[in-house]
This record gives sequence, C-alpha cells and structure tokens, in this order.
Amino acid sequence: MKKLTLAASVALLVLSFANMPAWSQPSKETLQNKSISHIKDFFPRVEGSFVGDPMPVYNDGEFDIFYLNDIRGGSDLGVHAIHLLSSSNLYDYQNHSEVIPYVNDVDDPELLLGTGSMIKVGDTWHAWYTAHNENVFPVESIMHATSKDRLHWVKHPQNTILPGASYRGNDFRDPHVVWVEEKKEYWMLITTRSNGRGVIARYSSTDLENWQDRGVFFDNDTITSNANLECPTLVFFNGRWYLSFSDQWPLRLTQYRVADNPEGPWQKMDNYVVDGSGFYAGKLALKNDRLFVFGWIPTKAGTRDGGNIDWAGNLVAHELTSDSNGRLNSILPQELRTVINNNPGPVTPLTSSKTLNIATQFGPLQSSVYPPLPKKGELS
Repeated sequence: MKKLTLAASVALLVLSFANMPAWSQPSKETLQNKSISHIKDFFPRVEGSFVGDPMPVYNDGEFDIFYLNDIRGGSDLGVHAIHLLSSSNLYDYQNHSEVIPYVNDVDDPELLLGTGSMIKVGDTWHAWYTAHNENVFPVESIMHATSKDRLHWVKHPQNTILPGASYRGNDFRDPHVVWVEEKKEYWMLITTRSNGRGVIARYSSTDLENWQDRGVFFDNDTITSNANLECPTLVFFNGRWYLSFSDQWPLRLTQYRVADNPEGPWQKMDNYVVDGSGFYAGKLALKNDRLFVFGWIPTKAGTRDGGNIDWAGNLVAHELTSDSNGRLNSILPQELRTVINNNPGPVTPLTSSKTLNIATQFGPLQSSVYPPLPKKGELS
C-alpha cells in the first residue's frame, strides 16, 4: 500500500481527540484465550498463543505481567494485543486475557501493538505502548491509555507522541516510564535510532501528559553500534541505578549497565547479561526490595532444535541479586523454590543405558546415555 504523507498520517493519528474505550470485536482466537482462566506452569503461556515482550509490574501482593500476545496465523489483520497474566507465586497464573486491543484496520496506527510499560499513580493506571503500522508514516509512535482496574482501559489518542526530527520514524518504540525522585519528574525511555546508531532517548514530564524531548539518554556501547536497544528499563536497586535493554542483533542478549546516578555515567560490567541469548526482551521489576527480570524464551520452527527461532514463546522469570560491585546474578526466585519444595513429586533414580567412549583432539571422552526424561522435573 502506498505510504501516507506525513501530514496525512498526523491527521490519522489524531483523527479523534475524544478519549476512546479500548474495546474491539474479539477474534475467535481471543474468545478461545478468554475461555482459559488459569494456568499452572513454571514457563507459562496460554494454549493457542505465545508470550512476547512482557511488561511486569508488582502490585498489591502479586505480579501483573502485561505482554504482547502472539497468535500465529490468526484470523485478524492486526496482531499483538496486550494481554495480562497475574500471579503471586510465579507458578499459579490467572489469565485476564486481552486488556488493550490492536485496531483491526490496515490504515490505523495501532494495527500492530508493541512493547510499553504500566505505572500506577494514585488510583489510576497509565499505559504507554507502541503503535506500529508500515502503511502509515511515521511507522511507529507512542500511545497512552488509562485504567482504574488495569483490566478496562481508555485510550487517549490526543496524547500520542510522534518521533522528533532527530529520531527515525521506523524505530521509535518500547516506552518505559519511571518516576525519578531525585529529579521530581517522570522519565520515558524510548528505543530509537539517531545518526545511524541504536540509542535510548529520554523524554521527561511532571504530569504524564506533557512530555519534553531531552535527547539521547544512552548511546550504544554494544559490539554492534547500529543495533537497536529494545525494551529498556530503569530501576533503583540496592543503592545503585540499573539500566537494561536487549540488543536486537547480533547477540540478542538482555544486558544491563550500572550507575550511581540516574543520569549515568553507565558502567558495563564483566558479566553484563542476565541470561543467554535464548532469553530476550527482559524487563526489570521490583518487588519491595527484591529485583526480578521477566523475558521470553522463543519457540523454534517445527518445534525442532535445529529450526529457525520464532518471535515469542514462553514467559520466564529470574530473580536478580547484586554483589558489592553492583554485578547482577540470576537465581531461581524463592517463590518457585517454594512451589518445588511443596510439590516434590516422585523421586526416580536414573540409570544409564550405555556408555560411549570418544577420542577427541583433547583426549578421550566418556559419556553416559540415559533414558528420556519426564516432561517436567528437577535434576539433582
């Protein structure tokens, strides 16, 4: 489809200045999703769909994990509505299903939704998230919605943020909003590009409506400076500030940087990642004085180890601890350890079926072959 001109796209983006309930006619896939109310799993996803880009918030004793719901081969033109899972122990999840829908119209900026963040101020929830549509220009923009119960949202198209002249219109996404007490203002971090480099831009506000462009907040220090730095988060934990992001290429690692001040400078530690390259789009979230990171592990085409990596998969949660130098380390959350301890299941000794001896350039290697493992279990 021919791309719209900038003037036409701006008119499209702000066609209605009235606040609009975030509601649309549910697709058959959405109706199926809504029929599944609870899930018990260490790495959850709702049957028939996959978890992409989680947006976690700890609230009133449980984690609310908003995420981009991925349906492969769905009946709609639009994709990636924002869904919600909630859990107090990271094993028993309530499925609230779709909370912020895409707009099933090829000419609407919200044809595809992208990552954002949720923040509760007083009795009101605020969602800032990405709108993406390659049929309009700019391709990406930042949208705003509010809610009183985090389940029913009203969209505010009049608060749309468009990329400024310094940023690439095809890459302007993943807003993360955080209150910075030292500055007495809200910051919004945005994944974008400037002068051919993947950067994180910063906007600031005192009222969550009027935002000022403050320029590049973090310049790319990864091994490929033109990689986009996706899904950024900023938190204050254990006396230090932590900035996280995932490099879109080539390593696809959820990385972090450390600083004593929210403005930086940002230090790259020797272990600057929270997990391997299978864990993507990890976002940091605080539970009181504890730090967690939520990301997704992709499925592979044909459900084969040798298949190409898909977008989206299963939700994964790690707890993070910090040492005296500020380095982060991933551990199994105590919530999951408690679930395992309270549900030990049968104990089955494993006996190898045969032994293999192999000659290598490093010397002889011996390995043992065991029968197939159960679908779920813990090795010790």
